[in-house]
Amino acid sequence: MVATVAVAAVVTAALVLPRTDRTAVAPAAAPTPDALPAYAPLAPDGSGDTLDQVGSQRQAAVEVLGGELVPGQPLVARQVHDDVLFTVTVTPARPGPNLVRVDTRSMNGTGRHTVTARGGSHDGAPVTVGLADGPSVRASPRPGVGGLWARVRLPEGAGQVLVSHGRDHRVPFPVDTGSGTPASPATTTRADGAECAVAQASARMAGGTDAAPCPSDALGTADADALRQVVRLLADRGARVLTLSSDDSARGRAAGDVVRRTATAAGLPVRGTDEVDPSRPRPGSALLVTSGWTAGAEVLATTARAQRRGAVHDQGVWLAPWLLTPQLVDAVPGVVLPLRFDVRGEEAVRFTGALQRLLPGSTPTGSGFLAWAQARGVVGPEPASLYAASRAAYLPASSGHATHQSDVAWFPGGTVTRVSGPLAAPEQPVPRSDK
Repeated sequence: MVATVAVAAVVTAALVLPRTDRTAVAPAAAPTPDALPAYAPLAPDGSGDTLDQVGSQRQAAVEVLGGELVPGQPLVARQVHDDVLFTVTVTPARPGPNLVRVDTRSMNGTGRHTVTARGGSHDGAPVTVGLADGPSVRASPRPGVGGLWARVRLPEGAGQVLVSHGRDHRVPFPVDTGSGTPASPATTTRADGAECAVAQASARMAGGTDAAPCPSDALGTADADALRQVVRLLADRGARVLTLSSDDSARGRAAGDVVRRTATAAGLPVRGTDEVDPSRPRPGSALLVTSGWTAGAEVLATTARAQRRGAVHDQGVWLAPWLLTPQLVDAVPGVVLPLRFDVRGEEAVRFTGALQRLLPGSTPTGSGFLAWAQARGVVGPEPASLYAASRAAYLPASSGHATHQSDVAWFPGGTVTRVSGPLAAPEQPVPRSDK
């Protein structure tokens, strides 16, 4: 018998959502895989045979997603070393500063490499990333996303990136930055560089040939509409004050402007997180987070600590659509966010399946999925609905029967469940309740 799932309450009692059928939708059956880029050894033209196999002899051939290096395009490559599969992404793979992400997975349960929230190691040695003839930097976690990350300056043209974990363990990966436009330092140095890298790697995974735009470079029309809908809903449901957490990215500034204008029109006061005491939220307060992954992780960690001391936003904690990552939705119990795609829908299931096959160790994100969908040319987003994240209690399956869970989930150990029907279009006025 399949394990029974008991879902915890996903919103506070004070928050009344629009009427809807809240019956959980069964996960969609895995669709027939489409033709996706596959890993293949580098073509035997010398590019794959001249890699310097430094150190350990327990290394297999490097496999590159798509089977060839495309100069100036994000690189996704993998290699087995010491019975551990290393998957490395390099973005934007152009001359100048680049972000390198390292994910690992043991091939047989005996690998000695680990990648955790505190960092990565091999028998205690830290993971570093660099060039064969240059300095290396330590790879470290980034908020809101898995893997280990390092910023490395790459020269023009063909070369190698070395992932090291001790003097005798250096794993080489080929890279070709081409001779085109240099990488923008802002893309890799700013706080939302990891989100940009995830979007570009996801587009590459879908077969995209052009680098995906960084999500934080602009606020999309669909996301702006979703934020307006959330603010109007909160005003209608009796919120007395809206606490807004944003950042100084182009998307963050635009989102803050949309939220404040909509709230002002609805008569809902707005306060920034720097204007309130997080340990003493006001009655009738809702928290809306529209920053990027890094700043979002910080404010949610602060909110979680305050909640453990009994201080809660009784009108709920709400996230912008781009904050759909397992690490962020798990930070505070019962967060709610507007999404324009169904995480249990066919294309979302196809995306998580592709991650499992092509980027093992990665977890799905809303920004990654949208970049993937755009590269595949799928139909545009649906009307926004509200989704709530909740921890789920899994009871043991009966003897002799395995549970049927994907290795890749939007919220491992929990659920992201639709809790409303389509929200009112932003141009439609939402009547307010008497305060």
